[in-house]
Amino acid sequence: MATRARIVLACAQGLSNSEVSRELKISLPTVGKWRKRFVTHRLEGLSDEPRPGAPRQIIRSRK
Repeated sequence: MATRARIVLACAQGLSNSEVSRELKISLPTVGKWRKRFVTHRLEGLSDEPRPGAPRQIIRSRK
């Protein structure tokens, strides 16, 4: 979530996707994805989308 916020804030400063990608050391498609989702859905767009299948479970090993 913090990385997504950094992407949005850098874009708000007027940086291009490629500039944000270089500055934050994130792939260009990742910057484009989160920028587009923010523009379309605002803050709700920065949350994870529901994943298919059963929710993940934490399985503790027995000693």
